[in-house]
Amino acid sequence: MAKEEINIIWLKRDLRLGDHHPFWAAAQSDFPSVILYIFESSLIQDPHYDLRHFRFIWESLQEMNLGLKQYDLSVQILYGEVLDIFKAFNQTYRIRNIYSYQETGLGLTFKRDKAVARFCKNEGIDWKEFFQDGVRRRLYNRKVWTKIWEEEMSQTILPIDFVALHNPSTEWEKGNWKLDESFQQAIATPNEMFQPGGTRYAWKYLHSFYKSRGKTYMQNISKPFVSRKTNSRISPYLAWGNISIRQAYQFGMNQGDAIIGKRNHRQFISRLWWRSHFMQKFETDCSMEFYPVNRGFLRLNRNDEKGYFNHWKNGTTGFPMVDASVRCLKATGYINFRMRAMLTTFATFSLWLDWRAVSYQLSSWYLDFEPGIHYGQVQMQSGNNGYNTLRIYSPTKQVTKNDPDARFIKKWCPELKDIPNHLIAEPWLLTEMEQTFYNCRIGKDYPRNIINFRKATKEHKDFYWSIRQSDAVQSKIPKILKKMVVPNSSKARSAGLITGKHNDEIE
Repeated sequence: MAKEEINIIWLKRDLRLGDHHPFWAAAQSDFPSVILYIFESSLIQDPHYDLRHFRFIWESLQEMNLGLKQYDLSVQILYGEVLDIFKAFNQTYRIRNIYSYQETGLGLTFKRDKAVARFCKNEGIDWKEFFQDGVRRRLYNRKVWTKIWEEEMSQTILPIDFVALHNPSTEWEKGNWKLDESFQQAIATPNEMFQPGGTRYAWKYLHSFYKSRGKTYMQNISKPFVSRKTNSRISPYLAWGNISIRQAYQFGMNQGDAIIGKRNHRQFISRLWWRSHFMQKFETDCSMEFYPVNRGFLRLNRNDEKGYFNHWKNGTTGFPMVDASVRCLKATGYINFRMRAMLTTFATFSLWLDWRAVSYQLSSWYLDFEPGIHYGQVQMQSGNNGYNTLRIYSPTKQVTKNDPDARFIKKWCPELKDIPNHLIAEPWLLTEMEQTFYNCRIGKDYPRNIINFRKATKEHKDFYWSIRQSDAVQSKIPKILKKMVVPNSSKARSAGLITGKHNDEIE
């Protein structure tokens, strides 16, 4: 008996029902479709990921299934490895087409995709991958990229005829591919400290940003306490595809600056562009997951000889802004960009920790973890490019500049709640009498600072610059710029991107 022929719609970071090219394409086909999301065992075990990510995915899938129910459709949610599950499906059915988006993902998912491509070729399956986020694979000329992005963002969003999609007549038994009960229970248990997954929430955040919250967007963008409300907060919804970047762009352009103002509107739209820009850089050179962008920095040899990593990841460094940011991030999955940069520069320059260990830890905390953005930012902030202005964020300056009333610090480091705001940035300077008066014994109630920030940072920064000024680093910059940033190195040099000067700032 001939096997029933089917399509597979393979969901990854595209957990929505609108502006979804794989759904649209499958609806044009006469074959029945199986909609799949696979919780991959290898990704669950990967250090980049945490339960928070899988909970967000689960919530997103539950919302999708509510929307699909009216069409007698649903996402089949499975557990295992993608290739094994595709092989199992191909034993019951004959897979004719697989529809999915290209993923700008980790080395692990790229390796998986190559294995899937070989499987499809051997089995005569047509795997149709669609572009998303304005990112193009094998794009070697960045001159044309902005035009590509603008054209993609302006395209008409195609309506999806879900009525045309239908299930196979042959039932497939999940068998060993069911979710483990304990894992399912864990991801299905809500946590109100985190933004919930789903398209409904994506639009809720976007609407409230343009209707009111965005009025002080740029005014508060660097302030860790206030920015939680005045930033758009749509990053996890973009990261997991609850809303497409095109939907966000077109909505923003249609809303304009009438309510939130011209500067806030322009900056929001520009950040959508920058998001895709960093993803395109990672697509161009995904080796930055494993190596410095500039291989000359392999000589830096950052390490954890003094055991600082545990203090950093536990929020016990003795620097209130660092500790508050870590504790907030671990508890909620979110801090603003300035505090993310501070955590990275403090770890890689002040504590001299290896950027890869720092990267793994941060990605597991960020609810909006997106490999393309994450690695581009970590590489830049840890100084691995060799051409960017080096900005090292001082934890004490960030208190006085961005949390002068100490609301953020006192929320996440309550042991410091009685210390006056003007003393809270450097609690190690409190006298014994002040510590008693303010109910905070340094070294007991709150940890003592583990380093002298200025001394340690200067020592590490000077060594860094001795490497950065070397031929081993400088000789690689023109090639990096040609591939990643600008096509002409002489223009970059005249713009100050390539320099041997001690060009840095402590902010």
